Amino acid sequence: SLILKYRPIVQTPDSWRPSLTNMMQLVLPTSQWADTERPPGGFSPLGRLPNTRFGSLGFTEGLMTRKNLEPFRISAAVFYTYSAPGDDAGKTTYSADLVNVRLVAEHILDDKKGFGYNIELSTLSGLPWRVDGQPINSGQKNGFSIIGVEPALQWKFGDHWVASAGCLFTVAGQNAINAIYPNISLYWYWSQSGKVIMR
Repeated sequence: SLILKYRPIVQTPDSWRPSLTNMMQLVLPTSQWADTERPPGGFSPLGRLPNTRFGSLGFTEGLMTRKNLEPFRISAAVFYTYSAPGDDAGKTTYSADLVNVRLVAEHILDDKKGFGYNIELSTLSGLPWRVDGQPINSGQKNGFSIIGVEPALQWKFGDHWVASAGCLFTVAGQNAINAIYPNISLYWYWSQSGKVIMR
């Protein structure tokens, strides 16, 4: 995928104004190019945002926001993915457009070590229409939704590294019910000050 992010508003500690980020993504069908087997249901794990179909070309627009209210952080995001027409044995296929929503509440227990926990709510919805007006003839035609909840721990070690670990549980929806997704992430941050700035 190719992703471009722009943050026109950066939060300030002395106001209620949150950071606001606009995201645009070109989803490339790399798994189709590499002839990779599609997972059941055709989607990557729910916790990967924005979530798109394996092997499909797509265009995603997203809006993300975050506010630090020490010792808490609140983050939210919404993503809309237009699914480009596909091809199956010479037949043009039209899949539903997708909406992803994410809401995260974090509690930082030790600000110096960056240790804390969070709870995340993630959703994936297949819409019963397409923005280009084409009738849906591939996948679930009447729409679907998945709702997942992920508790996680996070910690900072050193001036540049942040790690997190959690497990996302699918709690409701019409696709991938009862699925669980372990999630371990490692991030390296760079800033002019030489230290991680979680804004």
